[in-house]
Amino acid sequence: MIARGGYTWILGTLLISAVILLFYLEVRVSVLLAISIILLICDCFFLLFFRDPERRISSGIVSPADGRILAIYDQSGLMRIGIFMSVTDVHVNRAPLKGRVISVTHKPGGFIPAYRQESVRNERVITTMNTNIGRIKVIQIAGILAKRIVPYIKTGQELKKGERIGIIQFGSRVDLIMPSNRIKILVKNGQRVKAGSTTIAELKR
Repeated sequence: MIARGGYTWILGTLLISAVILLFYLEVRVSVLLAISIILLICDCFFLLFFRDPERRISSGIVSPADGRILAIYDQSGLMRIGIFMSVTDVHVNRAPLKGRVISVTHKPGGFIPAYRQESVRNERVITTMNTNIGRIKVIQIAGILAKRIVPYIKTGQELKKGERIGIIQFGSRVDLIMPSNRIKILVKNGQRVKAGSTTIAELKR
């Protein structure tokens, strides 16, 4: 399955490559063949990047993103889990719990590499939800390459756990903020996680 918006990149690149190849067949200029091949290679990358596989949604609080756990820390009673997505990870993000969308807010900022702590002030989209553990936030953060965040949802929408909420194009970071007194963290720094299918926390009994 291809992510929403991905077909424009994939088909557009393929079409340009085909047109250039047709010109090459007419004039036999080798540089045109080289450009056509490079564009085909880029198209293969876009197919990889915009993949959007179906997931079996796990129990508990699930990861909102594919990638590697970058940071876990408690800040004034709120647990923050940062997930770094490389360019080879699936970039479609998912709701960690079912709930109602309170707001989807765009915040301007810089484009610092997403693995650095300062990246929390980068260009970002903050989705705030009401859930059974209280108010949570999913923060999609742009990085040095990722400069386009595309939300799929809107204010007032009811989301299922694991439902797709948006995509960050070309690698970046997603942070999840939750009330720390309601949850038990099940992951650790450096661990690989998958959106929707990795349980990153559970409710305290």
